[in-house]
Amino acid sequence: MNIGEQQEIDPDGPHNFAQDGRRYRITPIQHPTDGAAFERQPLSRIALTPPLILQLDTWDRDNRLIIPSDSLSSMVCTITLQAVDGEDRSRVRVPDSNIITNTLVGSTISTPYEMESQTGHPGVYLVFPDIGVAYPGTFRLKCVLMPLNGGEYLDFCVTNHFTVYLREQFTAPAQATTEMTRHFAEQGVVPNLEMGTLLEFWPEG
Repeated sequence: MNIGEQQEIDPDGPHNFAQDGRRYRITPIQHPTDGAAFERQPLSRIALTPPLILQLDTWDRDNRLIIPSDSLSSMVCTITLQAVDGEDRSRVRVPDSNIITNTLVGSTISTPYEMESQTGHPGVYLVFPDIGVAYPGTFRLKCVLMPLNGGEYLDFCVTNHFTVYLREQFTAPAQATTEMTRHFAEQGVVPNLEMGTLLEFWPEG
């Protein structure tokens, strides 16, 4: 669907009607599938692969799909870690201690960026390039789009489940850097998502 066309709003989302009369929907277009637990060494973490990428769609009062260039700087998306059943796993007690620490480390907040889709069309995307998880298990990420000034959320979504392995059991995918990751990295918009930096997080197979 092209920008400016009218569309019937899906009853399953977006979840909120903003005060500006617009509707917002975030959708994962690239889900993480694997990760290596960094345990007590967050500075040596290997990022989830592939990196999470969300698409932000916006409809105006007339149900036309638009790019809200005037309001992108006033929105932010945050992610938290959940178990498969949706229970929060953002913090955990360190084994054999009384220390409570964050389970999810890295860029857990992203602002929307105008970029070109893989088909050459203008769009709005959010990228989380360097997320690491402390301990092994099966998880999902909850993503919440919020206005910077607080108030009601604009939309939320959850990713597919992914597995985090003990580091010694983790095998990097043969082609860790996907075509989608390359496409957005080459546009040079998102900090920490540049081709020179990608190899630090996702060594080529």
